[in-house]
Amino acid sequence: MKCARRYGRWVTPVVYLAAAGCWFSPEKPPSPSPPAAGAPPALPAAGGASAQADSRRDCAVCHLSWVASFQRAFPERPLLIDPPPFLAVAEHETCLGCHDGSLADDRRRVWLDREHRSGVVPPAGMRVPDALPLADGRIVCRTCHGAHMGKGPETLANTVITRVPNEAGGLCWLCHPTMTKGPGLGTHPIGGLPWPVPEKLLAAGARVGPAAGQLVCQTCHTAHGPPETHHLVLGTESSQLCLTCHEKLRPGLWEPGAPREHPVNPPLQTEAQFRAIKEMGTRVGAENRLICLSCHKVHHGLAGRYMLAAPLKDSRLCLLCHPGRESLFGTAHDLRTSAPAARNLLGQTPAESGPCGACHSFHEFSRRPAPTKLDPTGLCATCHRAGQCAERQSGLPFSHPDGVAPENVPPGAALELYPRLDDPTKRGLACLTCHDPHETRHPHFLRMEPSALCAQCHPAQNVPAGGKHDFTSRLQLKNGRDRTAAQSGTCGFCHAVHNANGPMMWVATPQKPATPAALCTECHREDGPAAAHAGGRLLHPDGPPTADRLRALKAELPLFAENGERSRQGFLACGTCHDPHAGPGGPPDMLRTGAAPAANSVCVNCHPRTEYLQVSLHKPSLLGAYPGADRVCGPCHAVHARPGVHTTGMWAGPLGPSTEVAVMRRCTGCHSAGGGAPVIEWAEHPSVPLQNLVPPANPSFMPLVNEKGEAGSQGRIVCITCHLPHGRSPAAVLPGGDPEAIDLPDLRAVMPMLRPYVAPTLCDQCHGFDGLRRFLYYHYPEKRRGPAALPGSRP
Repeated sequence: MKCARRYGRWVTPVVYLAAAGCWFSPEKPPSPSPPAAGAPPALPAAGGASAQADSRRDCAVCHLSWVASFQRAFPERPLLIDPPPFLAVAEHETCLGCHDGSLADDRRRVWLDREHRSGVVPPAGMRVPDALPLADGRIVCRTCHGAHMGKGPETLANTVITRVPNEAGGLCWLCHPTMTKGPGLGTHPIGGLPWPVPEKLLAAGARVGPAAGQLVCQTCHTAHGPPETHHLVLGTESSQLCLTCHEKLRPGLWEPGAPREHPVNPPLQTEAQFRAIKEMGTRVGAENRLICLSCHKVHHGLAGRYMLAAPLKDSRLCLLCHPGRESLFGTAHDLRTSAPAARNLLGQTPAESGPCGACHSFHEFSRRPAPTKLDPTGLCATCHRAGQCAERQSGLPFSHPDGVAPENVPPGAALELYPRLDDPTKRGLACLTCHDPHETRHPHFLRMEPSALCAQCHPAQNVPAGGKHDFTSRLQLKNGRDRTAAQSGTCGFCHAVHNANGPMMWVATPQKPATPAALCTECHREDGPAAAHAGGRLLHPDGPPTADRLRALKAELPLFAENGERSRQGFLACGTCHDPHAGPGGPPDMLRTGAAPAANSVCVNCHPRTEYLQVSLHKPSLLGAYPGADRVCGPCHAVHARPGVHTTGMWAGPLGPSTEVAVMRRCTGCHSAGGGAPVIEWAEHPSVPLQNLVPPANPSFMPLVNEKGEAGSQGRIVCITCHLPHGRSPAAVLPGGDPEAIDLPDLRAVMPMLRPYVAPTLCDQCHGFDGLRRFLYYHYPEKRRGPAALPGSRP
């Protein structure tokens, strides 16, 4: 038997009547006059046809205190329960006495869910009309329901009805009139739908109004559902209640994978996002994921069609979850000032949508994407293209190569490549590789400081601070776009990724006609910003590729095409020998010496004969008194014409007295009186044409010089016939020793400037076995003749 007490209060289900020794009949007895208030009805005479004839059997189901058995004892029918201590009719628990399964299968609502709040005082501002009575000022079941409000014959099936008809939500409106004020005041609209209410909602308990498709309060709410979910028929753990209807409103927009800007149902990740939900007083779904009710308030939203929980003005709603984005305000990406008349796809101006809404929307793109080669996502091109608000900042033409293979990006580069529009299987540079539209710490919305950004892919070309081409501290210098290096970045002072001139992405327009050196002479000219370092006229040959130039290419010295682009079959140019990206403390004149300490290491790449110059009698320590000695090759050769220095070809050293063979003046300029070098006793060979029968590739070959000054197998004997002005390897005579540490007397003994005599030589062709002596004592006549001079031989 059920306990007659629930929650500490009396309840009166039908089965309890038997415990009191009574029962009820489904037939309704005649209705006598109601008893006086608080008094039970008069009992019938003993021995009547029915002991309960006047107990109003149907009434006794709820009005247990009216049962006569509690007033008169029947020995043959003992009471099994105590009389009710008070009148329990219309008590909350009285209703639950039947509505827990006895009358209808309400067990889930009674045991698992919670109904409309009861036993509470209405909140401030809510006026409950007199037609809905309270109990001691509190909302109870009878506030909305009345057991005697039905029409027609009363039965247990129709007695518990609402006091006011609620087919169209009329009962709900009496206490909640503000919930129906419409979208203009921040409330979800009710009324007719252009389509039937989805079956999914009806199956969950949704109800519609009298008219077909009429949206009413009960379509979304159920009074006997849990208040934790706002009494919604599908709860608040997901967005399914909203999407069930709205997926018909905008077909395809809510499908998984549909193109949109804001992530769908992302989990909260930051403290700011959790704080935003709390501040707005909204909800999250399972696993703390955003749902529709996280940003929208269906009944207490802001005025407007979107019923948002926070205003769009100044992007307040966005900034709650994304603090820090306000740094974008006032920049070129704040369209309130840069393009105030522009409208997004929703027809909103930047002032109406907020700075974020000018580009972004929650459910779809605020601007229709326009994919391009450099903008596969199409997000940037929505504004940065012809006919749009940012067409002047389109950045076209794009000068930087965009077909960058991922394997060519150095490891650790903090840049992303994007699938190419023409071939999604390949990746390349895109606008978002270098730019972040929300990054305001760096110019042009770059992802990092300009020079650091370039260094991500070009670390070898990053000019270190303090390098000769680091102009960031020289604010008086401006490039071809009238910008300082502090404004453009170190790299941007010379190169431009957008709208550049030529393949080297040059900022300034090179001089005409364009040459490989024109890129440098734009600044390094007499009237240029680097006039103090003007190179003057180039003396070194810079014509078409030769064997020497190909050797330079093999040594990784760059060659250049006529337009300044690097080429394997190009010309020598400034960048061949000079590294414009060299840092401080490097080789003089920014030469490409590599790891070699000697300045002539650049020359050695193309001129291998100069390899042993620093271990010869022409090494810098012995030529320190001559101009250019710090450049090793400098005392004799000049790549650039220098003011005040006589130059013949590339010759920069002094020229000696006039001789029969002009090329010898290069040696006599120093090796003569006043020349600074040891004076040589000249003994010119008889002026007769000679022919060297030894091929040039033979180790014993000794060159001759013709009338044009060209060295070869025909001509006259000159200094270079026997001497090597650039020295030779001393390893043969100093095995295992350090050639640079040898003192001068020993160095002279090694004779590093004299060709090795490997017979048969040119001398042997005429002088036979006497050739070696004549070779060694060419400048000493008395020794050259010797005691055993042959009759008729020339001295």
